[in-house]
Amino acid sequence: MRSKHSKSRHSAQMRSKHSKHSFLQLAALPQDLCADTLRSPTCEVVNDDMATFLGNIQDLIDELKVRAEAEENNCRESLEAYEAQIKDLRRQHDDGGVNLANLMEEQSERETQRREQRRGLLDVLKDVNEGVKQCEGQISDLTDTLCSTRKLRSELEAGGISAGGFIGDCQVTDWVMGPCTKECGAGGMQNMTRRVIFSPSGNETGCPRLRTMRSCNERPCPID
Repeated sequence: MRSKHSKSRHSAQMRSKHSKHSFLQLAALPQDLCADTLRSPTCEVVNDDMATFLGNIQDLIDELKVRAEAEENNCRESLEAYEAQIKDLRRQHDDGGVNLANLMEEQSERETQRREQRRGLLDVLKDVNEGVKQCEGQISDLTDTLCSTRKLRSELEAGGISAGGFIGDCQVTDWVMGPCTKECGAGGMQNMTRRVIFSPSGNETGCPRLRTMRSCNERPCPID
């Protein structure tokens, strides 16, 4: 019995430095319960067993304290990790807000540029339409002049007066437009040609010019 509890007895004796009957005193047991027994070591063994029991409880308490401290450390580390994740998410949220603001500002700038380009295109289209109207008016005036000249020439010839060669006697095709040297901007030039359909002299003598150059594609170039 003593060999079985020798280690426990040593642990219990290290924890309790009172007399060997300290447990009995704490338990308020009468001394005569142990004094008149035939086996005197019984109370001492019981005392050792109880001390061992108390030692085991203390060991369990110490173990629970260690485990509680480990859980506390784990909770603290988890909270720190969660706080770090929250900070990172907040930073991403702030960065996303900044990027969104930049995109909205860039979109606004592009809308402004698009409106300006559209306004410029409308201005160019207006100028083109006005130029076309002027050209149509000039062509109409030239046609009237040509017809009047032909009529006058016919009247002169009917009266026996020779008017000589007349440029209106030469018939030519409409102008054929060549490619423009530039797609947009200033400085583009375009070659225009036409050919003789009929000439009284049989050649280009007395015919209007058959080749000319004009400016083209003067609209503003798009802005990237």
